[in-house]
Amino acid sequence: FKFGHLMAAIEWDQSYSVGVAVLDGQHKELIRLINALENDQAVGPVLDRLAVYVREHFFAEERLMEIADYPALADPRVEHPKFKDWLAGARSEFERGVLSPGDIAGTTRDYLTNWLLNHIKIVDKAYMGHVE
Repeated sequence: FKFGHLMAAIEWDQSYSVGVAVLDGQHKELIRLINALENDQAVGPVLDRLAVYVREHFFAEERLMEIADYPALADPRVEHPKFKDWLAGARSEFERGVLSPGDIAGTTRDYLTNWLLNHIKIVDKAYMGHVE
């Protein structure tokens, strides 16, 4: 049994919604990327797309928080760089062939699933009602 294999696909439901259509759409894309990691050959394209995703999504999210004068903006500004650092490490490991594509797919899927459950459902949900 390897990481990332035989896992049920994650499906979007309203418990992930932060009440902002553009951000919900970006979170749905993250779910699609997680599910794409069932195919080990998708690791490279998923990591490439994640690099674009974090630039676009974190910018949009933080910008909307700034506009709303969200009082806890410091929280995502601490958490988002941690994600970027993790992604840089994962891309480096992939490019250097440190781990097999299957292992990279599994660890990437595990990290992103944890992010989905612990960041989006907790940290991001906190700005509901503040950000529109």
